[in-house]
Amino acid sequence: MHPEKKVDVAILGGGLAGNLVARQLRRTLPDVSIAIFEKDVERGFKVGESSVEIASNFFIRKLGLSTYMYDEQLAKNGLRFFFDTPEKNAHLFEMSEVGSNKLPMFPTFQIDRARFEADLLEMNRADAVDVQVGVTVRDLELKSGTDEARTHRHAFTVEAPDGARTRYAARWVIDASGRRQLISNQRELRVREPHGCGAVWGRFTGITDMDGLSERGGAGERPWPGADAWKARARHTARVLSTNHFCYRGYWIWFIPIARGVTSLGVVGEVFEPWMRTEEGFWKFLREHRAVASLIEKAEMLDVGHYARYTYGTKQFWDGAERWAMIGEAAAFSDPFYSPGSDYISIESDMITDMIRRDFEGESDADLAERSRLYDEFMRFRYEATMKLYREQYPVLGSFETMRLKWNFDISCYYNLWLDFFLRDHHLDLRKVREQLRRKEYVLNALENFRQLFGRLVRELEVSGNYHRANLGQYNDGTDLLHFQDEIGRERKKGGVNARTEEIFNFCLTEARRILGETGGAPLDLHQFMEPVQLA
Repeated sequence: MHPEKKVDVAILGGGLAGNLVARQLRRTLPDVSIAIFEKDVERGFKVGESSVEIASNFFIRKLGLSTYMYDEQLAKNGLRFFFDTPEKNAHLFEMSEVGSNKLPMFPTFQIDRARFEADLLEMNRADAVDVQVGVTVRDLELKSGTDEARTHRHAFTVEAPDGARTRYAARWVIDASGRRQLISNQRELRVREPHGCGAVWGRFTGITDMDGLSERGGAGERPWPGADAWKARARHTARVLSTNHFCYRGYWIWFIPIARGVTSLGVVGEVFEPWMRTEEGFWKFLREHRAVASLIEKAEMLDVGHYARYTYGTKQFWDGAERWAMIGEAAAFSDPFYSPGSDYISIESDMITDMIRRDFEGESDADLAERSRLYDEFMRFRYEATMKLYREQYPVLGSFETMRLKWNFDISCYYNLWLDFFLRDHHLDLRKVREQLRRKEYVLNALENFRQLFGRLVRELEVSGNYHRANLGQYNDGTDLLHFQDEIGRERKKGGVNARTEEIFNFCLTEARRILGETGGAPLDLHQFMEPVQLA
């Protein structure tokens, strides 16, 4: 065993979460010693390639990665949803569609995770972060209680590839170990989540370019009658750059470009038979869907992976007074639909960095403990609010009518409440955080009311045989309620935010009543949505 070494901040894991928080810490605290300990030598393929607005803003505004993201990754063209017949035999051009006809106002990206993580490791190494790869962290000892003396009291052993071991002492420990969950397992923090979906995925080459489809064919490609009108429907925007979802009752299929001719393709759903998790079974399942099959005619699969069950929560994200934290999948994971994973990492990194900065600037343990408690409660509230979008909602996905409404509800609430809050750094303002937490019960009530409303829509449409009635020939650009997006991130009064929220809620209630064939019904005041109630 080599003599003990000291480091101010030890980051256990050098994947996306570990690298991002290391970069933010280095930019915030140039004189603090930081070390990353990563088990894998090579940066392999990982799912989670799609970023949305909060994460993308974090990359650009907080981490200074704007030029890098546009030079080395792909600009994303929003989320896009396609809908099919019960027999799964609709031609691509027949499918109803929800998706933009122009690039979004706020930047987002499709990310080659392996390259991004490798590049971030090199950036961090160049910024004097001690980056160690191919090492294994063992015998982690986290000390409990406060530490007014601010000593390096947490300890762990690092085993090098040659078997040599070094004992480390750290003032702060950040667990970024992903699903290994070093701290969570040690402290029994993981919470089982009833939302029991699984996933299977792979990387493919040779996927048909849906933006390059031609009426005439040519260059070895078959003709696609109707291609010109289909491309014109979305004003010739780049559909390939979207996260494309083929939606079915209980599951969805994704297509995500990750640069250099490689596409990530996967299936997420409520029930997975074991045969679907094999390469042969995955191919078979994909080919059962006509539109999907038409895009993979010449494709080759590079690899395949799966999760039998991917969602879990946590009892606690961190303890600022004890000086440990968990970030990314080391803490919790909700669902890949809407790609919220990197949003969570971004908010967590902001809060962790803020606590560490305050610690090194001499903030008292009592104040640090209170900030940590509020940040932790906010993150658990954020997780619970996110799960309201997914629990028992997968039956909503396969109907154009229900999914169009759910998407417009979800994206407008995301912009009005969560994105705006992040862009104005309100998540780092304890006054604003307390204000949010005082409203927690009401927000969760409203989300639960709409969750139940969308479930009722599905049941009524299925009973009447109308679940698929609008799944062919319809188009919606997905921005029914985003006329206010220019306000997002600018100074707004609370009354203005509440007015937008009431507008969103009443729009969706009115549309739900229309789908159900219920005439009349007055708009509701905002407070009426915030109590447990059956909306329609």
